[in-house]
Amino acid sequence: LDVMDMQKSRVYSVAFSPDGTILASGSGDHRVWLWRLSDGAPINTFSGHTEPVTDVAFSPDGTILASGSWDGSVILWNVSDGTPIRTLTGLFCNLIDLRYNALVHISRLVFLTFQCQSKHQYVIGKWEYKKCLV
Repeated sequence: LDVMDMQKSRVYSVAFSPDGTILASGSGDHRVWLWRLSDGAPINTFSGHTEPVTDVAFSPDGTILASGSWDGSVILWNVSDGTPIRTLTGLFCNLIDLRYNALVHISRLVFLTFQCQSKHQYVIGKWEYKKCLV
């Protein structure tokens, strides 16, 4: 078991890149951190959320990282250079789960699904991945 000495802020979520070389972490400092798994060194940080980043998820090909936050937004990031591709807003709830789901058997679509909590209810929804990039 290797232990990485990560950022000092609380870590809410982690995700491994599909090729297993990068670890992404969502942080209480409102940033996404990328770490090189071979030596534990930080690669990059992505800033754009105004509240803690509660979940992160890599696209199936590893080129895009989605980050969700208590600020009610999901930001799609270009992993190679850290630029934001698109910000999805309007959730009006605390995001607690974010993931890519492939429906290959049905229509070869990939959906970015989310679950969030707002007061006394849970909200579950999805965005079609390709439409998120437009």
